[in-house]
Amino acid sequence: MAKVRASPLLKRDAVNFVAGPTQQRLPHHAFTDRLQLVLIDGPHGYPFPELEYYFFYPHLDEDARLVIDDIHIPIIFRLFSFLREEMFDVLGVASTTAFFRRNSAPLFNPLADGWWLQNYNKRRFPLRAFDDDFTPASARPSAEFERLMNGSSK
Repeated sequence: MAKVRASPLLKRDAVNFVAGPTQQRLPHHAFTDRLQLVLIDGPHGYPFPELEYYFFYPHLDEDARLVIDDIHIPIIFRLFSFLREEMFDVLGVASTTAFFRRNSAPLFNPLADGWWLQNYNKRRFPLRAFDDDFTPASARPSAEFERLMNGSSK
């Protein structure tokens, strides 16, 4: 962040740096203006990249830019995969960084469910989570789980 702040190209009056852990800062941050550019490059473990996105996306203007770094990390690639099918157009990928433009698709209500309305889910539903050729055997219900579900104590 120091290099960005020191850059002569930075328009300091148009940028607000909110430093600190995503998990603490974003849920309590009061967004007072619409956002034109967001860079998601915070914590990389699940669910934090998606948490960052959740707090930013309602504030992005149409045609705003969204930049997601480190898409080579599987959980961040999952977010990238979702976004390229919902509300964003991919402008390009440079190395491990993806660049998006917010398109005119309606905002997905951040307080609703509606998973069945999302293209990403429509194209993949229903998953056959326990088919032999789809999911590893370790993801199938264990014998202990089966006993519990069948009401057996042995």
